[in-house]
Amino acid sequence: MAWLLRLSVGTNVALAICVVASIQALVSLVPLKETEIALLRADPSDDRIYRVEPISMEVDGFELMLEKLARRYVHQILTIDDTTQNTRFKEVRTYSDPDFFNDYVKTNKTVIEEAIKDGLNRSITIKGAYQVDAYDGVYLYVVEFLQTDRIGREKPKRRHLRAFLEMTPRPHDVTAAERFENPLGIRVLGLAIKEQASK
Repeated sequence: MAWLLRLSVGTNVALAICVVASIQALVSLVPLKETEIALLRADPSDDRIYRVEPISMEVDGFELMLEKLARRYVHQILTIDDTTQNTRFKEVRTYSDPDFFNDYVKTNKTVIEEAIKDGLNRSITIKGAYQVDAYDGVYLYVVEFLQTDRIGREKPKRRHLRAFLEMTPRPHDVTAAERFENPLGIRVLGLAIKEQASK
């Protein structure tokens, strides 16, 4: 009778191990449904075939994404007007390294406030943007733009300028709010403005 009990226990243990192994195999074969952000690119030979690639620094569109961000960032941070100033700076804060943003605000806050008080309306027209260098995960972009300052009915003052931006992806810093707009957590580390010598 004791040998029958031992045989029963051994059989139950073996069955339990088989059940656990089969459940693990099923779970690994059928993962839970998960939504991922992807870059959809049309194949040039046939516009009905699409290749879907996850957004990463290795895809062809990464440089295009950096260029778009550089253009928008320069426009948002350098435009001055009373109506959209706070909204634009909220966006600029999202795409800026915290140390850089705090230094920028500390340096330029009084200048911007005085310009708004004087009625200055500064518009930025982007002419072009291109990558100059890349090193240690930092990308240097140059954005050429036309800055137009207007106060009331005075004749507008125009300047052709260049902005030099240092940008880096920080995917580990991505918040839930920016997951779809900035999935790679691209941050601007620095900004320098210079006159265009040829204009």
